[in-house]
Amino acid sequence: MQTESKLNYKRTFFIGCAFFTIMLLWQVYNYMCPLFLEEMGINDTYKGLIMAGDNIFALIMLPVFGSLSDKTKTKLGKRMPYIVVGTILAAVTFPFVAAFGIKQNVIGLLITMGLILFFMNIYRAPAVALMPDLTPKVHRSKANGIINLMGGIGGIFAYGAALLFGSKYPFVPFLVTSILMIVALIILLLTVKEAKILAEVENDEEVVNLKPLDKHQKINLIFILCAVFFWFFAVNAVETFWGTYSWDIFFDNDPSNKTTGAIALLIFTVASIFSYLPGGIIATKIGRRNTIIIGIVCICTAFLIASFLTNWNLVGFIALFILAGFGWAAINVNSYPMVVEYASGYNGGKFTGFYYTASQMAQTITPFIIGGIMDLIGRRWMFPYATLFLLVSLVFMLISKDNSKSKKTLN
Repeated sequence: MQTESKLNYKRTFFIGCAFFTIMLLWQVYNYMCPLFLEEMGINDTYKGLIMAGDNIFALIMLPVFGSLSDKTKTKLGKRMPYIVVGTILAAVTFPFVAAFGIKQNVIGLLITMGLILFFMNIYRAPAVALMPDLTPKVHRSKANGIINLMGGIGGIFAYGAALLFGSKYPFVPFLVTSILMIVALIILLLTVKEAKILAEVENDEEVVNLKPLDKHQKINLIFILCAVFFWFFAVNAVETFWGTYSWDIFFDNDPSNKTTGAIALLIFTVASIFSYLPGGIIATKIGRRNTIIIGIVCICTAFLIASFLTNWNLVGFIALFILAGFGWAAINVNSYPMVVEYASGYNGGKFTGFYYTASQMAQTITPFIIGGIMDLIGRRWMFPYATLFLLVSLVFMLISKDNSKSKKTLN
């Protein structure tokens, strides 16, 4: 068996265009939609329930479309048809979310948000599974770093648009997102010939026969998925409510500062971007599991300190979100490859579904729970809540094992 001696960085970059579109849309959606709901007078409990809708859709649709794309065969490939259809439908629909939000039309807003959730979940699992399909196992941590870097670039565009236009022209971030999604899709189609590349990778790398996991592998996979669940449970609470939290706690709901908090999330995203490749490289030296543990500790530290801040301190939040951004990159670069490492043969979509079932289940539940807590005892409990569940995820990672055969396999 001959595997590629080096990762094809250019090809991986273009594969990342699919993830770019996903993160671009979700960051605008997650930041702006709670603000629309806030202006409509919807409390945090119901706001959390509404914002959990994307994860309810994902719980049902991601495993289905991940497995379905495993079995699909077309001239475009097995993942690309879902990516094309889902991206186009989501891009066309997305500006209508802003239109109904601006008009404070609750029914229209909820309907268009529901359509976006459906369209996005058509292609999320296939888009993520595209990378391991087209990348030999030995290069997946580094490749996932590039994929997440592309997602981070999408986040920068999203938060930059929200910061510049969100207060006065909230329609603009949605329109920009739709345009960039179509551009990224065109680039992906022109540069990544999935069927051809898949044949090359399969010829170059031995395909393991499908066989069930043994008892120890199943237990370890469960530990890893539990860790995934709890760190998403923690971080998504902050991502969902940071906009309304910062606007209320630091700016007393001053309309001129409605999107100022986006600065912190922009810093978080930039820090993540610069950390994705180092996160993959560090894993080649100390292992994926150990790198993830370091990442959890970094985010825990940042969130714990943020729990005590009651005034807006730009420098302080830049420092904390840089630390959290590094931690989040270290986690995300290595956790998905740890799960998909258990895949054999052609069932990468199935294990992608497992990963996203764990993460989306967490993100389904946590907005409703933290929203209820904040309604009952105050918004200042957001960061302590997130810190607690990050510590739970740390426990599961500490009792898990690195499932790679050796550190050399992570190169």
